[in-house]
Amino acid sequence: MSKKTICAAAAAASLVALSACSSASTHSSTGSGASSSGGTAASGGGASSSGGGIAAGAPISFGETLPETGPAALYAPMAAGVSAYFQYVNAQGGVNGHQLKITSLDDQYQPPVSVQLTRQLVDQDHIFAEVASNGSAAVKADLTVLTPANIPLIGPATGADFLYPNRPIKNVFSVWPAYHIDGQTLANYAVKTLHLNKIGVFYQNDDFGKSLLNGFESTGAKPAVSIPYTPTQSDFG
Repeated sequence: MSKKTICAAAAAASLVALSACSSASTHSSTGSGASSSGGTAASGGGASSSGGGIAAGAPISFGETLPETGPAALYAPMAAGVSAYFQYVNAQGGVNGHQLKITSLDDQYQPPVSVQLTRQLVDQDHIFAEVASNGSAAVKADLTVLTPANIPLIGPATGADFLYPNRPIKNVFSVWPAYHIDGQTLANYAVKTLHLNKIGVFYQNDDFGKSLLNGFESTGAKPAVSIPYTPTQSDFG
């Protein structure tokens, strides 16, 4: 069984998850930290990327953390997107005869919760890889568990700077556009197309917002004012 083949299938699932965000699909959950399995694979330990190979016919387990509740709950349909693609792959016979299983857990957009759930996925569910996990700060925290365990991170839903260093990161397969480039695009549009002289930047005070701000400032554009906010902030008065 080729790890590249499995990772390619999971990366495709993460792309489907992105499109699910704009759909009307809903994903059921039993609350904080609840798990749900997609596809037709039987439940069980599945296969781990550090477990010395995958037994013939065994399901391949993937995990995902994302906010199904909390301030970024709009991303909850991503879980339905991954599940739908895994069901499609399983209906076609799986990957080289292996069915795919996905366990999605609600991290409420809180990195401390996300890292605990990732540890659960690695230590208890024995996942082969984490796929389509959402949130810059949460994904960064997840890597503190995934990297030492040699578990791949496939299609994380973030384009933060830490995922785009000068060299590839082992076992990390990004598909999301870099926020640094997004910030540059916004700055260039504001200056060159709108011809604005004063530009205010309102950014989330974590790896997500700071990556956008870094990209904006890398163009030479100088914000007249830049105001940070926290992910859970609701009072902007």
